[in-house]
Amino acid sequence: MKKFIREKDIVVFAELDRLGRNKKEIDKEWNEFIERGIDIVVLDMPILDTTKYQDEFGKLIMNLARELLSYNAEQDRLKILERQRQGISIAL
Repeated sequence: MKKFIREKDIVVFAELDRLGRNKKEIDKEWNEFIERGIDIVVLDMPILDTTKYQDEFGKLIMNLARELLSYNAEQDRLKILERQRQGISIAL
């Protein structure tokens, strides 16, 4: 998909964590799209919609929300991996 999208296209994600497996990956992908002039819409979090929040205050709020949500997504993933490890060790 990344090869075919162009400036002014809109990429829609169901959830923010579809951008990456951890905060660093999410930030990298988000910034890459923005730098290329591609808008992003995250369906489960309406504040993460670059087509709507163009003023500086809107961008600030959107970036704060993205930082918090990407951190939360990474923590959830780490929790899942830890529970998986626990389950495997119990099963053995």
